[in-house]
Amino acid sequence: MKVMLSGTDGLFGVWLVFFRDQLSTVLSVCVLLPLTLFLNWRLALALIVLVAIFVVVTALVIRKTEDGQRRVEAFNSQLAGTRRMRSPM
Repeated sequence: MKVMLSGTDGLFGVWLVFFRDQLSTVLSVCVLLPLTLFLNWRLALALIVLVAIFVVVTALVIRKTEDGQRRVEAFNSQLAGTRRMRSPM
């Protein structure tokens, strides 16, 4: 029962974050970008270019962060594997 409650809590956290952050972003992009294109196409093109730049920069930062985190975890695992315990004397 404890495992099921823990899993339910984890799923609730995942869905809460999704509905709070990601869903509002997707809906705003799906509604606001076409509306902006309809109202003022020149500014909409500038907005689309800025969104594309933001997506590319964000992808680069995430990739670099994941690579760095992977290296840190590998180094930490290597240290944990080679560390010797001293006998208390």
